[in-house]
Amino acid sequence: MQKNIEPEPEPMTAWKTAEAAGFDMSVIEANLRLTPWERILNHSRALNLALQLREAMQKQIYGGS
Repeated sequence: MQKNIEPEPEPMTAWKTAEAAGFDMSVIEANLRLTPWERILNHSRALNLALQLREAMQKQIYGGS
């Protein structure tokens, strides 16, 4: 008599764990389609924006020109 052997469930990968936790992995996928140079440019733009926002906030709080 042959027993029904169920296949082992696939282990949860970090990717699947992140998806299950509600992370939007499409953003990661889109970034991975970019070249390293395009990612560096995007990072540079985001960093410059963050620094400008910080400077504007400090001017608002502390005054100055």
